[in-house]
Amino acid sequence: MTARTREHDRPPLRGRDAAIARVLHGGDHQHVGMAIVLGPRSLLTCAHVINQALGSGDRSRPVPRKPVLLEFPLLETSVRRLANVVELRWFPLDPTVASDVAVLELAKNEDDIPPSIGYALFADVIGRRTDGDSLSTYGRYPTHPAGKRTRARFVGSARGDLVQVDSVDDEGRGIGPGFSGGGVYDDHEQALIGMVQGGLSDPEAEPPPRLTFPKAALMLSTPALAQFVPGLRVERRRRPAWFWRGWSFLALALLVMDIAHHWVSQQGKGGISALALESIHAQLAAFWGMHLLAVLGPIVFAFMFIYARDFSCSHWSERIPPFPFWSERWLGGPRPMMSTVVVLFFVVVPIVSQVHFLLKFHGEGTVYAKAEVFGLARQANCIEDFCPNPGADRYRWLPAPSGLWDGYFNDAYRYGERRDGIEHATVTYWPVLTPVIVEVLSLTGLLILIMWLRMLVAAPCPSVSFPKK
Repeated sequence: MTARTREHDRPPLRGRDAAIARVLHGGDHQHVGMAIVLGPRSLLTCAHVINQALGSGDRSRPVPRKPVLLEFPLLETSVRRLANVVELRWFPLDPTVASDVAVLELAKNEDDIPPSIGYALFADVIGRRTDGDSLSTYGRYPTHPAGKRTRARFVGSARGDLVQVDSVDDEGRGIGPGFSGGGVYDDHEQALIGMVQGGLSDPEAEPPPRLTFPKAALMLSTPALAQFVPGLRVERRRRPAWFWRGWSFLALALLVMDIAHHWVSQQGKGGISALALESIHAQLAAFWGMHLLAVLGPIVFAFMFIYARDFSCSHWSERIPPFPFWSERWLGGPRPMMSTVVVLFFVVVPIVSQVHFLLKFHGEGTVYAKAEVFGLARQANCIEDFCPNPGADRYRWLPAPSGLWDGYFNDAYRYGERRDGIEHATVTYWPVLTPVIVEVLSLTGLLILIMWLRMLVAAPCPSVSFPKK
């Protein structure tokens, strides 16, 4: 098996290891900077890195006509490719505006980049502050032949779309010149949030020791990169900071309350019945269950829709929120098994339970009217002062003697059951209003699920490519 075949057969690298390439000097093949793989034949890097690779000045403005040599350091076999600058995607270094961007396209006679390297995915985080996120970037120091991943953190805006990041490397090394053109990976978002454009040094500091490097660097943010590169795979992350906690608590509450009320509605007993709002009467457990699912269901489904929207370019399984309270450090890459479990517990089970509750509500139980308010004759099948009447059921109410709404928005109607061997019980009920609200909320949840499903089955965003001349 050839090296080319082995690399094409391996699964693609994901997360912080994906889409990493480095740019070599054309003469001695020394490391110059990094590049980001955008697609099978496209890459992104800094314009000054290309100029250095070709022996030009950092601020050289003419579009380079010579190819540059690329290597993919995280592949097990040595793979190199030649690439040319895309003429319309050349933005040389200009200190007055956001620039220093270059897009590369493999030379015509070059094979595609092995898919095992993976393609870049960028995130534009607009729903929360990212100051506390753990960042990292991959590069190579001049004195170290092996590549190194350096951890970093946000500092703040530097100028326009440029953002300053500081290294938090334990060995005292920061983001040096050999990191320029590399992606900045956000652990929380599991995506790239910018590209390194170079290290910063303090001009007033004393001369540093030989093996120390700048601890600060400038990063060009995702929104700016998207303006330079049409078709860049960018996901707009609009989830608020409290999304993860909200999803975990509400989804788990939905599952627990669903199971507890379903259990009691089937006349089940035991410890789980204590978690339901009604632990004795099967029909009332179904009554409360349909209310809880009508309220919690659409909210949980909305969380799922928001998550799918934020990860629209990712694998289908990455568009489904992880299981509640699952550690985020295990979320890199597709997770079909976990996503299937999430869909089963938080979509299928609630839908089946709500259908069960609604059928039980419409097929069992009785609407009782207060005899004193409506002048009803007491009967043997009355419960306390509430008696059944053909004129009052789920979708009809009795006319009150003193006015249309008198005796409606109060405790004049009850819904309940009579069962042998247990105490009779009823709850306050409003004919027409109660079932209509529950059904409208349930239909709302179903519509949200349909929108979520459409987003779930949509094709992922394509990798970046440019038409061949």
